[in-house]
Amino acid sequence: MIEGFSYGVFKEYYKNNRSTEAIALLEKGLNQNNLLQYKRLTIRMYRVDIYQNKAKPFRTLRLLENFNEEYLKALANKYLIKLSNCLVYKNYTYAPIILDVLLELVNLGYLELNQIPCLNNFKDYILNQQQEMEYIKTINNDLQHPNLILSETMSEERLNTLIKLIQEEPFLKYFKIIDKDQHLVIHKLNTEKIDYNFYKEKAKLAKENEQYEEALNYYLKILNSKVIPYSYILANIGLLYLKLHNKEEAIKYLTIATYHPLEHNFDFKRIIDDKTSNYFDEKQDTPLFTLNEFEAQELVTKYINLINELKISQDNIDEYCLKNNISNEDRLSIKILVSRFYYANDFPQYADKLLKEAEQDSNNNFYISDLIKETRVNKKLYKYKEEYQQALRLNL
Repeated sequence: MIEGFSYGVFKEYYKNNRSTEAIALLEKGLNQNNLLQYKRLTIRMYRVDIYQNKAKPFRTLRLLENFNEEYLKALANKYLIKLSNCLVYKNYTYAPIILDVLLELVNLGYLELNQIPCLNNFKDYILNQQQEMEYIKTINNDLQHPNLILSETMSEERLNTLIKLIQEEPFLKYFKIIDKDQHLVIHKLNTEKIDYNFYKEKAKLAKENEQYEEALNYYLKILNSKVIPYSYILANIGLLYLKLHNKEEAIKYLTIATYHPLEHNFDFKRIIDDKTSNYFDEKQDTPLFTLNEFEAQELVTKYINLINELKISQDNIDEYCLKNNISNEDRLSIKILVSRFYYANDFPQYADKLLKEAEQDSNNNFYISDLIKETRVNKKLYKYKEEYQQALRLNL
C-alpha cells in the first residue's frame, strides 16, 4: 500500500459518486509518494471504472501500487484490446474514455501513437485532445499565481472539452460570465483555510490609507476563497490595478465584475472605456467610485421583492409603505433603489426627484445618507436589467 493513502475512504467516496473528493484523495496519495506525473493517467482510469460501474475500483487502486514499466506496458496492451472491442461492437460512447487512457500512456512513453488501432477514426479527437492538453498546461502554469484566468472566445465544443479537463483538477474551479461570448473564468481555490473577514477588513483599511499595493495583496489572498468570488472583491482588485497603472489586469477584473453571473448591477468596464467622463478625478486620474453598497446586497434583494409588490398595488411608494407598515428606512431605501433603475434607463429627472425626496426625509440617517451618496457618485455605471423594467412603470 502506498504511504498516506486511505483505501477505505477512497472506496467510500467512489461508491457514493463523490468524484471530486475521490480525485483529490488520489492526488494527495500521488503527491506524497512523488508520483504526481501519473495523476492524469490515474484520473482517467478512475473515469473508466466509473463508466463500467464497478462495485470496487480495483484497477485504479492496483495502479497506485504498480507504477513500474512492466505493469504500465501490460496496462497499455490491455486497453488496446478494450479499444478494439469498442470498435468491433460500435460502442462509440465508451471508446473516447478508453482512448483518453491510451493517450496518457503515449504521453508517458509506454505506448506509441501508431500502435492505437484505426488511428484515422480518432484523428480529429486526438488532435483536439493534444491541443487541449497544451492549453490546460498553460492554465496550470498561470494558476501558480493568485490571478484569475479569463478564457478567450471559443466554440461550445471546445468549451465543454476545457470544462472536462478543469474538472480533473480537484482545486481548479470555473464559472461562466454572462457576456455574449463563451467565456470561462478559471481559478484555483485556496487549499488552506483563509479568515475571509479578517483579510477583507485589512484590505479596506489599507485602501483607505492609500496603501494600494498592500490592499491589492489582501484582496488577492481572499479572491480564491469562493468558487465564484464576490463581484465587489473583483471590482476592488480591478480598481486597485488601475490605481497602480496596470491597465491590462484592471480590464480583466472589471470585465469579470461587470458580467458576474450572480451580481451584475454595474457596468464597471465604463470606468476603463470613458476617461473623459466624471468617473475620474482630473487631477489624480483615478476613478471616483466606491463599493460600500455591495455590503447591503441582501437588503437590496428584499427591496426588489417589495418593488414587485408595489407595482402590483398601483400605489405610489409613500402610499404603499404607509399601508403596509414598512419602516421609514426601508421606504427611503426603496426610493434610492428605484432611482438607480431610472439612472440605468436614462430617466435622470425621475431619479433626481426620488433622491431629493429621500435626502429630505433621511433625518441624517447614516445608512441612507451613504446610499444616496453612493448612488450619485455611481449613477452612470448602473446597468440596464430587463427584469427590473417594472421600476419604470411605478406611479411616483
